[in-house]
Amino acid sequence: MRYAVAEINNDTRLLPGVILGYQTYDTCSLQASILGTVTLLAQQYNRVKVKNGAIALIGPDSSSYSFTPAAALGSFLMPEISYEASNELLSNRQLYPSFFRTIPSDKNQVKAMLEILIRYNWTWIALLGSDNSYGLQGMLSLSQQASGYSICIAYQAVIPSLTADTQQRMQNIVKNIIKTKVNTIVVFSSKRIARGFFPFVIEQNVTGKVWIGSEDWSVATLVSQIPGISTIGTVLGVSVKYVNFNGFQDFVKQAITKPTSNSVSEMSIPCLQDSYLYGMAQYPLSEYDIASSFNVYRAVYAVAHALHQALRCDYEKCQNTKIQPWQLLQYLKQVRLSIRNTTLFFDQYGNPPTGYDIVTWLWSNKTWSLKMVGSFISEPPSIQVDASQIQWMPESRCSPECPYGNRQLQIGQHKCCFKCIECPAFTFLNKTGSTSCQPCNKDQWSPSGSEDCLLRTVLYLQWESPLAIALLVLLTLTLLLTLSTALIFLLNLSTPVVKSAGGKTCLLMLLSLTVAACSSLCLFSKPSQASCIFRKSLFIFSFNICLTCMTVRAFQV
Repeated sequence: MRYAVAEINNDTRLLPGVILGYQTYDTCSLQASILGTVTLLAQQYNRVKVKNGAIALIGPDSSSYSFTPAAALGSFLMPEISYEASNELLSNRQLYPSFFRTIPSDKNQVKAMLEILIRYNWTWIALLGSDNSYGLQGMLSLSQQASGYSICIAYQAVIPSLTADTQQRMQNIVKNIIKTKVNTIVVFSSKRIARGFFPFVIEQNVTGKVWIGSEDWSVATLVSQIPGISTIGTVLGVSVKYVNFNGFQDFVKQAITKPTSNSVSEMSIPCLQDSYLYGMAQYPLSEYDIASSFNVYRAVYAVAHALHQALRCDYEKCQNTKIQPWQLLQYLKQVRLSIRNTTLFFDQYGNPPTGYDIVTWLWSNKTWSLKMVGSFISEPPSIQVDASQIQWMPESRCSPECPYGNRQLQIGQHKCCFKCIECPAFTFLNKTGSTSCQPCNKDQWSPSGSEDCLLRTVLYLQWESPLAIALLVLLTLTLLLTLSTALIFLLNLSTPVVKSAGGKTCLLMLLSLTVAACSSLCLFSKPSQASCIFRKSLFIFSFNICLTCMTVRAFQV
């Protein structure tokens, strides 16, 4: 923050004639955060005498400590820009109307974690969250969305802060992870609580797992420097995007080696006044520290650009000299600036359009290093990961995928746990993950366990086949017999012999037998709906007439 303020004050174009100052408050506890908030509010009502009252707040660096100032200052529309508070609840504009941040919301972080799980088909996971607002809200959000991505949470637990009373709880959490046989564990935790948890993982010899880490601990050396942590498996983390922040380390080095006159006068040990403190501290900034510092830098510049608009500044002077916090808030919502090859603006919820880096831990001769292996973009949600850069990626599934032609039958309460059952005959299934088989079309068939249907083989009597010729010969003979007999009876209809045989009734019988014989012609060639209807109906109708005539004649005799 000091670096950004010094840059802005030395730049005569952004705020010409205006000097930015700052007050600092150590939020080492929630009580300190409340005290700092009350002090800022007291300045607005002249309860505390200061030369110039604060018009915006940068920080705090924790979601837990941000709720109180965000609610209290929001009631008076005093802008607050946090650089590390990522809790999704702080996006509620009704409760926190003047809260902004330069770090993405945990809502996007949860999306990034889910995209990683989906990319590598890790559907059987354990979910852990630290016992604070950051971890609890992140764990809740991920557990609510997991089912929509077909991800099953075999076990979830809250990691407490490490004390003598919570050691047994820590051990039980690790034992339950081992019992559930998951290979992927998502840990949404602050770095301090994660620092207390992982020694118990190492103690119980948990190896060969994939640990998906939230941005607060996945890049923190506080966790990676735990002795023996290289044995736990692969660590994939979500990290705030790294930006090359040239000049800042030189500023830090200069500030340590060349203290101001005020700080020198307060030193009680004269021999330290000319010492090379930077070399004594051995305090190089990690990439994580630089990324976090850059978010502070952007927050200060966002306030400065809002002031530029509110004070109606040009490149020579500013028209206004005084501004109230609530007036600055309206311009802060409209800020859009390009800084160090990045763009910063705030959406309607006070969040920046920033994605994440996907990082992994690398070990070489017990030396830890951090490697970026991908990136995540929030709008639209998309992820890119180079799997070749990741050392170990085991499967994490409750049940293996069913082969084609088999459907899933759920076992127990988790839909990720199932057994495979063959599809019955005349059904098929050509995809995995389905709980039902698809029926074949009417002109198709399939054996059991099929992944597709087969066309039915059509067999019919062709006119030129030997069997058809033989049947046609027999049909011709039948027709000759019935027709010739009918002709003889017709010519001799009035004779006593024909009359005693039945007369006209015999003609009806012979005619019905002729029609019944002709119905067999529908058996030849490819069947059609008309041929099937006439074949059955003609034979049944005509043959029934014949039988009826024989019955009547029998009664007559």
